[in-house]
Amino acid sequence: MTRFIPRFVTPTFGRFDALIITILIGLFLFNMGMLWRGNQVGVRLITSHPQPYATSVSTLSHISLTFDQPISPTVESPLSLTPAVSGTTMWDGGRLTFTPHQPLQPDTHYQAKLDPTLTSQSGRPYTDLTTWQFRTRQPKIIYLVPHETEPTQLHLLDPHTRQSQPLTSEPHGVFDYALSPDGGMIAYSTWNRAEERNLWLIDLETHERQALFPCLDGICSGVSWAKDGRRLIYERRDFITGSDRLSAPRLWWFDLTNQQTWSLFEDESQLGYGATISPDGLWLSYMAGNEQSIAIQNLQTGDTRLIPNGTGARPVWNPDSQSLTITDIQADHDGFGVHLFKAELGNEQLIDLSTGQIQVEDSSPAWSPDGQQLAFTRKLAGVSMGKQVWLLDLNSGKPYSLTDELDIHFSVPTWSPDGMQLIFQQFSLKQMGSLPSIWRMDVVSGEINQLAPVGSQPSWLP
Repeated sequence: MTRFIPRFVTPTFGRFDALIITILIGLFLFNMGMLWRGNQVGVRLITSHPQPYATSVSTLSHISLTFDQPISPTVESPLSLTPAVSGTTMWDGGRLTFTPHQPLQPDTHYQAKLDPTLTSQSGRPYTDLTTWQFRTRQPKIIYLVPHETEPTQLHLLDPHTRQSQPLTSEPHGVFDYALSPDGGMIAYSTWNRAEERNLWLIDLETHERQALFPCLDGICSGVSWAKDGRRLIYERRDFITGSDRLSAPRLWWFDLTNQQTWSLFEDESQLGYGATISPDGLWLSYMAGNEQSIAIQNLQTGDTRLIPNGTGARPVWNPDSQSLTITDIQADHDGFGVHLFKAELGNEQLIDLSTGQIQVEDSSPAWSPDGQQLAFTRKLAGVSMGKQVWLLDLNSGKPYSLTDELDIHFSVPTWSPDGMQLIFQQFSLKQMGSLPSIWRMDVVSGEINQLAPVGSQPSWLP
């Protein structure tokens, strides 16, 4: 019987086999090296707002930082500012947002410091920028410049130098605008050749503009921002098929993060306009066209209260978000007037703020930043005269006039961020076709001076 004895044959490798083995070993070593390096590379900062060394930061700005990895929120106060600023810190994965409890100081140099002990959720240390600086700007003024032959444009005015610069150059002009809650952007509506009105956005730091969306076969305007600055609500009116007439206004939401838009109401036939969101972001007021009322809606629960109203004027929120000021018709056996009323969220009874005589026409209410003074415009009902600027001090409860020029019509008073000045527009009743101009008043001294010879709809840019 033949016994089989196995033979071990030593494998032979050609040059190609050696090359393949070398490549595989190289890949293995490369992957191991990358794995080791990945464990050593720390967390990096991708973006920051405001940007380091920015010199024109809004006093309404929040501080936001975006990292390349989700962060472990174990540090109680990861971000601090000098001069000291109290605020609320929120984490969202790899994004940190610090919201000051009060506006920053104007024209102030701030130093931001980030805690260097931050780590990612996987335990990697933070190895990027830990200190940087930025400077807030002096308050400026945004306004529209109407022209007899040229399209209306948005302008930015420095009230100290009275130098003005255009923010837009829209070929068919700007209709209205709204400043974002952090003072960094403006949403505005503009006409196009098809007589449609589209919504645009302009960044006040870079002056770059972008289209929010085309309002095809209609006009979109009347923007109001949500507190988070990520959503806004606007009015839309569509052209009626086969005609150049427009439908009644309806309210729509727009989300800047995903570019989606949707109706405020489940029933899209429901009418609404003049939307305003409360400063705390929890309430929405608007004119409910179907009911001829002011609607106050809780944005968390959807509960809605209706207040009958005959003027259709947009209500104004008090800075504490606990009440809003509305205008409505007031009548008795001697005549009628238009009064200002305070509508408190927890009180069905309206409080008449237009104390004194019945026959006055009050409008354009504007609360001071501390909510203690109310500026508004007033004229005697049925009398040919311009509306004057008045002030109501809540401590005394007595209104008094700030202007007394019956041939001048004043409107849209707006408070400065420090509550010391008012700006408003005015025009002469004696001059036919007179264009409005922008003026400023020191509330304490009563001193008044012109800021822009032509301008309308002024508002402060903190």
